[in-house]
Amino acid sequence: MKTDRDKLIRVLFDQIVVKDCYQFRKLKIPPEVVVDIGANCGVFSMLARMLYPKARVISVEPCPETFRMLEENLRFFGCELYNIALSKSKCVTIKHGADSGSNSTVDVGGHASGDGLQIPGMTLADMFSRWSINPQQGLVAVKVDCEGAERTIIEDSKSNDCLMQCCWAGFELHYCDGREVSKWANALPRSTAEEWVKQVRTQFRGNVDYEYHGYGGVHGGILTMRDSCEWKPPTASVQPRYLF
Repeated sequence: MKTDRDKLIRVLFDQIVVKDCYQFRKLKIPPEVVVDIGANCGVFSMLARMLYPKARVISVEPCPETFRMLEENLRFFGCELYNIALSKSKCVTIKHGADSGSNSTVDVGGHASGDGLQIPGMTLADMFSRWSINPQQGLVAVKVDCEGAERTIIEDSKSNDCLMQCCWAGFELHYCDGREVSKWANALPRSTAEEWVKQVRTQFRGNVDYEYHGYGGVHGGILTMRDSCEWKPPTASVQPRYLF
């Protein structure tokens, strides 16, 4: 008998690997670092490791229960694993969404109280700083799929700058319109999210694709960004390792 875990893996495999929903295989330049935020059971991290075996792959998953599954699935893949949340708060509460098997992060100040599991939180800029990732000096790819954590990047100028400097980004937006407060506490209204997408089109140096999707109880969109020009180092003294 197939378990919910088996079903989840099949669904994610179909979306990420078969359908290439993030257009990751369209990346023409081997990244040196791949950051998988909202790694879930590890399907995207596995794909990154198989496509780019020399890359440093960092897998971030906030839900402790899911993180244990991630550890099991990636134990032979050589990925760096972190049980932290993408958040502006130093401490967040993880709550299970009522309408799906996924999880969301809910920002809280200081030490959280009430129901839910509490774990550390970091912004994308903090993550890059903590793990010595510099997209201005190397090729960095970032995938973000964290329900309720969109504001953490969109509303933080340093994190937004980090995203714009990457050679590739796959960013899943989840809309809060009509959704349950417990699951979508930090998600953006569709109008706000799509206004941000317009800004990305003017800021990012390469190709930007955005596709709205709405099915079942889930509404959102997938934003993909790919550097379309030859990557060059910030100074003439450093030679590029990879070219298109």
